[in-house]
Amino acid sequence: MNILKRAMIFFIVMMFGFVPHAFSGDKMVLANFAEWAVYGRDYHVMDIPADKLTHVNYCFAKITSDGEIEVWDTYAALEKQYPETDSWDVDEIRGNFKQLRLLKEAHPHLKVLVALGGWTGSQYFSDISATEEGRIRFAESANRFLETYPIFDGFDIDWEFPVLDGLTPGKPEDRENFSLLLAQLRETLGPDRLLSAAVNAGPRGIAAIDFREVVKHVDWIGLMTYDFHGTWDPTTGYNAALYNNNDLLQPEANMDSAVRNLMDAGVPPEMIFPGLPFYGRSYAGVPAPGINQSFTGTGPGTYENGFLDYKDIQQNYVEKNGYEYYWDDIAGVPYLYNDAKQEFVSYDDARSIAGKAAYVTEKGLGGVMIWELSTDNGDLIQAVHDGFGNPPPPPPEPGPEPEPDPDPVPEPDPDPIPEGDANFEIRNSSDWGTGYCADVTVTNPGDQTIAWEVTFELDGSLSSLWSAEYHVTGNTVTATGVSWNRELAPQGSTSFGFCATRSENQPPPEPEPVPEPEPEPVPEPEPDPDPILETAVSVTSDWGSGYCANIDITNNGSESLEWSVTVPMEGNVTSLWNATWVQEGELLTVEGLNWNRTLAPGGTVQVGYCAAR
Repeated sequence: MNILKRAMIFFIVMMFGFVPHAFSGDKMVLANFAEWAVYGRDYHVMDIPADKLTHVNYCFAKITSDGEIEVWDTYAALEKQYPETDSWDVDEIRGNFKQLRLLKEAHPHLKVLVALGGWTGSQYFSDISATEEGRIRFAESANRFLETYPIFDGFDIDWEFPVLDGLTPGKPEDRENFSLLLAQLRETLGPDRLLSAAVNAGPRGIAAIDFREVVKHVDWIGLMTYDFHGTWDPTTGYNAALYNNNDLLQPEANMDSAVRNLMDAGVPPEMIFPGLPFYGRSYAGVPAPGINQSFTGTGPGTYENGFLDYKDIQQNYVEKNGYEYYWDDIAGVPYLYNDAKQEFVSYDDARSIAGKAAYVTEKGLGGVMIWELSTDNGDLIQAVHDGFGNPPPPPPEPGPEPEPDPDPVPEPDPDPIPEGDANFEIRNSSDWGTGYCADVTVTNPGDQTIAWEVTFELDGSLSSLWSAEYHVTGNTVTATGVSWNRELAPQGSTSFGFCATRSENQPPPEPEPVPEPEPEPVPEPEPDPDPILETAVSVTSDWGSGYCANIDITNNGSESLEWSVTVPMEGNVTSLWNATWVQEGELLTVEGLNWNRTLAPGGTVQVGYCAAR
């Protein structure tokens, strides 16, 4: 029995049996507590709604350059006095750590982990994990920290981000070293300590980690399904959409796509904890409500420009001071727009949080991860309860096994279904004229389990597809199941989704057939000595069985043009952003989207993709 199963059994039997306010079902509710919240936000450990939580991440402890773990803010953690509970004994631990001990004594079900890393604290992870000596030293320091402060039950590793760039650059070798670091932590801490990892929810972030190895060592994965968009982007976008609705920047920037990508990467559903943001992001100089709009800068904030606490939004913005409330029924999130100030706010409210909690139940995920407690007024944590307590009817995937005949009579199948034969239905989930997204429901009409495969025609060019493996030839897509939904029981159903872009341009021509190989290799064609479109491909990360790369396209001409380029590539595309694309063998053709299709003289556009070898 693996660590996760042991932890879940102990949790269900021992923990929920003792808690009168437990959630219905077996969902876990993990919330982050920010150490610095005791200052400006005046939010303290005794404010934590422990009766509505199962786990708390204390954010953060500090990692030193030599791999030691230390208390970050000693005043907040160990010294701040609370007169109703503390004395002035010089040897007494006060502050947040004592209050956490008192909280756990009052709520014995509650588990508390120490979070390590974060956006500003991950700079040493890459070097520490690069050597066996560094990994052992780090793990031993982690063990000493738990012995020194026994109120903590384990660690949450929030490395932002292996392989990819955070505040400090990532390295390709981070992929393997991240798994090795977690393995060393598990070996040193033992099976009874909790160990989790918080990870990037974007397609590149998921592709950068070897999750099939990671899941051997952790109890769950916190999937950071927020900060999908912000003022670092060229246009407005949703901070944390549940589903895609015409996201021209990144169709996979939503919870549903991230969850599906993580499952495709090898993480069991019960180990996935999607993130719920209790905050919003704002933009200034936005000419019209909604996403895909231009903007000129960051909008208002509670403590910093562009970042609004939920309780501030609810008190001062929703249908107040010129801010009009909108609800996107497809994306499953609200937003605000102030026409006079031209300000756009993307955030989550009780309705969207309850919907996301219901999604977690519907998909059989392990629970949720909240960032973070001090920004809530109580509405959103209650919405998590509502979403778990009143889930929607279960989806048709996968269908239930039929009840066995108590006295079956063996008889041959009169009409056996060939392997892979299935019915399917395509239903558009959104359509914005120049593109659309759709859900495909696949049903096994027979009476034996099959490994399904379906083929259908696109109205346009595929831009993304999730929860299936696929091959594209022109406008024809052939899709087959991935590991967790490949086999369909009799009368069972599953689903996958895709987005496509319609274009007035003709699709790129089919490549010339390659003649039968001669003993000598066919030479590559000489490049145009002075091409109008200059294309440069650079690999950004490589982990052996796959890689990610950027394609930079530059217009060297004197006039604006609508670009489309074909480049050689290795392997099969698993995700691609900022363009539509068609792969034919080892050739990848990419074409611009509405917002980046026209390239000015001297201008450059970048397309990114990840591929499996």
